[in-house]
Amino acid sequence: MGENIMEHTAIEHILKKYDINVKSIDQCGQTYIIDSDTGLYRVESTKYNKESVKRDYNITDYLVKEGFDNVIKYKRTLDGRLFVKEKGIYFYMKEHIETRECDISDFNEVIGSITLLANFHSKVNGEDSSKYRFKYKKDRYLPYRYSKWCRKLLKFQRLIQNKKTMTEFDKKYYDNIKGYYLQGIMALNLLNQSNYDDALKRAKSEKHICHGNYYYHNVLLSKSQEYYMTGFDHMAIDLRMQDLGKFIRKLMPQKDYMWDFEKCREIIKSYGSIINISKEELKILLSTIIFPYSFCRLGKAIYEKHRSIFDPKYIKKLSKEIDCIECRQKFIDYFSECYDLSIKSNA
Repeated sequence: MGENIMEHTAIEHILKKYDINVKSIDQCGQTYIIDSDTGLYRVESTKYNKESVKRDYNITDYLVKEGFDNVIKYKRTLDGRLFVKEKGIYFYMKEHIETRECDISDFNEVIGSITLLANFHSKVNGEDSSKYRFKYKKDRYLPYRYSKWCRKLLKFQRLIQNKKTMTEFDKKYYDNIKGYYLQGIMALNLLNQSNYDDALKRAKSEKHICHGNYYYHNVLLSKSQEYYMTGFDHMAIDLRMQDLGKFIRKLMPQKDYMWDFEKCREIIKSYGSIINISKEELKILLSTIIFPYSFCRLGKAIYEKHRSIFDPKYIKKLSKEIDCIECRQKFIDYFSECYDLSIKSNA
């Protein structure tokens, strides 16, 4: 968030505002790493994103108060302020913990990330949601989103049919629309069978908080093997299966997973050891995992946003997507059989 940086003497002046005894100061780009008698800290700066930093602090503080301690904490000044202002620049201090992003190729780290998510869901209840602007967003309503995307697939189908000449992309996309459309309808049917509206009503009433963007880049692992959660910009009231489902959906197409149901089952088992997942929630979870967002968005990029149909990256993305369609269907079958779900795929 740093747009500017001060000279070393100015940083020393800023540090006097905090209740720490400084041992050393190390500059790293636009950040200062501070070694002190109470541990390591980092001083960062912002000029235009003061409100964003303030909101991140408020959320972090809220999570700690809720009992979820796996966050990078801020440190206030001696007189209780979040910022020290110098020449129009706002400086703030956070813990400095040496971390790296979760490595999704390491299944143990994936399980660690899921355990972190389940602990987050179990401890954060959203009672003070209005204070932190956590609310349900109407555009998250899945039946509407699924129906809208399914209609778009039919629209893309008609657009391609009316073309005088089809490109390689057109042909590949057209040949696979029906299969992905049926999976989209299947996802919609799962919602209808899961009492989704009742589950959503309960989540709103009990103020279930979701991370909203939970994936490996928002999971940090320290040298001491402690997991930390970050990236709280999309936190909102919603169904917890949305967080879990999105994580699995983004994970399964990766080369180390390729829609391996057994790995998915281990993930669900790890989450379920902390928070029980009902059969109705399993239907919502599967629905979230299998809806073909990637295929739909490829169509939108080409047929609505008019990206170059000859761009090699789109052909590559489409080919990768198509290569997974049979694996996806086997995954759905295994999931349905394992958890005894009766689902329909007919349009």
